[in-house]
Amino acid sequence: MARIHDITKIPIVALVALKPYMELTDKNFGRIENEEYYLYFKGLKTTESCFFGVQMHEVKNNTVAFLITMQPTSIIDPNKTDRWMNEASLKVNFEIWTKLLETYQEMSSLFQTDKKEKQFTDEFFQEFTFVDDEDAESGFSLNQIIELDKRLDAFKIKLLEEASTFLPEALNEIQNEIEITQDGLVNNSKRWFAMQLSKIQAKILKQGPRFLKETGVEFLKSVVFEYINTKMLRM
Repeated sequence: MARIHDITKIPIVALVALKPYMELTDKNFGRIENEEYYLYFKGLKTTESCFFGVQMHEVKNNTVAFLITMQPTSIIDPNKTDRWMNEASLKVNFEIWTKLLETYQEMSSLFQTDKKEKQFTDEFFQEFTFVDDEDAESGFSLNQIIELDKRLDAFKIKLLEEASTFLPEALNEIQNEIEITQDGLVNNSKRWFAMQLSKIQAKILKQGPRFLKETGVEFLKSVVFEYINTKMLRM
């Protein structure tokens, strides 16, 4: 069954069931076009091999069911599975899938970060000593999000100017972390953003102290401090 080209060929009960998923966005996954699926979500970065797809529908006894393909399947099965599900089961399994992606993202920093990088990350994060915990858990305003996204774009350009001095694998890691940070600006807190910036700094520092200055990371930090209520801001 191909993706929906003509909605009049699909029963309304199926369209209504799928409607809540049409505009979903998240820092861990994105919806992409796939000719073989009505809906297809793919994990980002660490979870790019993960996916969740609605492949076809079937109506029996006035009830709609969907053929779902998902990977991973559960906390004990990282492989792909195909299942027929009703509307309620579709919702439950999609939530399970998103939680699995979140867990993989959390584990990636634990299992894929060496001890030295973790040490640097923790030390950089200590610079963000929050005055107001409630404010730290809140997000940025629209104008702040736009400005930070611009600054991160400029930061990526600066990195590319220094690309020849980085190991290719290290540059890819840093660029990926910046993209994760940009993707998460809308849905995450100021504390989360401070941790992301600390991770980026740690990855750069591993290449050598001079890179912190040459890539302009200190300037980026100064912009961030304008938006985060920290002790450093008040010094």
